[in-house]
Amino acid sequence: MLQSKIRRLMEEDPVETREVFDGGDWLQIRMDCAQSNWSEAVIESDQLMIAMNRIDWSQPGTYIELDEPETIGSFMSEMP
Repeated sequence: MLQSKIRRLMEEDPVETREVFDGGDWLQIRMDCAQSNWSEAVIESDQLMIAMNRIDWSQPGTYIELDEPETIGSFMSEMP
């Protein structure tokens, strides 16, 4: 589900997607993976794991509500 969302955001704006993966923490994914595998690489990334670790999984029925990202850039900026 999350991977599909990331893939959809990438497909909606390929120019911004390339800009996001041109530097910072995401550059390694660009260098190591074919573009068709970038969404899978994000799911497996340390950055996503850090973001997931912020969730207090011991609290049943609670969740953090995030704004719906409009672009791949805004989505990726939510991760450390």
